[in-house]
Amino acid sequence: MNRAIRTVLPLFWVLGLVMTIPFTGMAQPNSYPFKIAQDRMLWHDKVDQEQQRLVILGGGNTTA
Repeated sequence: MNRAIRTVLPLFWVLGLVMTIPFTGMAQPNSYPFKIAQDRMLWHDKVDQEQQRLVILGGGNTTA
């Protein structure tokens, strides 16, 4: 092995470790630690649907 490869190879090894460290983190849980009221969830769903309908009626321009 020539000298250049012996110098560069450890750098690639360290770079590979540094780039994979963020992928080892813990994910957020899928549920809330408290119960959300069903009527509140339904209300927010209706608001989202109405906003989506208005965006479609407005030609898709969401920056207005």
